[in-house]
Amino acid sequence: MITRRPRAVTFDFWNTLFEPGRDTLRLRALRLAGWLEAPEEAVRTALVDAFELHNAEWRAGRCWGPRELAELLLRRFGPHAGAVDGRLEELTELVEVSGVSAGERVVDGAADVIQRLRRAGLRLGVVSDTGFSPGRVLRRFLDGAGLLQHFETAALTFSDEVGVPKPDPRIFRAAATGLGVQPVEIVHVGDLRGTDVAGAQAMGMGSVRFAGCHDDRGQGPEADAVIARLSDLPAALALD
Repeated sequence: MITRRPRAVTFDFWNTLFEPGRDTLRLRALRLAGWLEAPEEAVRTALVDAFELHNAEWRAGRCWGPRELAELLLRRFGPHAGAVDGRLEELTELVEVSGVSAGERVVDGAADVIQRLRRAGLRLGVVSDTGFSPGRVLRRFLDGAGLLQHFETAALTFSDEVGVPKPDPRIFRAAATGLGVQPVEIVHVGDLRGTDVAGAQAMGMGSVRFAGCHDDRGQGPEADAVIARLSDLPAALALD
């Protein structure tokens, strides 16, 4: 239970502020297959393999993102990644946006809660791991939903930009620095025990696990509070 009102709140991105689209894999395969001039099904298989590599690196505390995926695709379907720099850069840029407009949407209640927290005087940030859509793309999602303006610019911390994923303390420390407050004055809201909750607790931050999109039953500590609706967050933060 959170008994002391925080000065700041950080949010995870996927399955906390935004729900990912269900058509992401299909759209990525379709868009990338056209550029690679390769069969869509073969590209889809390569994307599944790449996601497994990404997850393995993520679990090991390392980032594996758009550029690495582009290198894999060029090795499998085109010239060696190092052979033509311009081709690698072009494909990397396409990878970054290939999952956009795949049905992703703002989580119910997110906009109202964010506005309420700002009216209460709390500073807001984002602490999020990124897959093949980097921080600059996720900022566009926030901006398009009218949410970006409510967050401290310096406290938008994404793993591809910081260089480490959660639960590494460096990504949480970067957010605290951007917010201008101490970690003990922050509550982090996210869906995963092993990264969001564990990482926040290791920094002395409060933690709220949001189970409304993904109810994580995996390994890791439990949060100070668990909510099924974002509209319940103010009460969990002792604001009510």
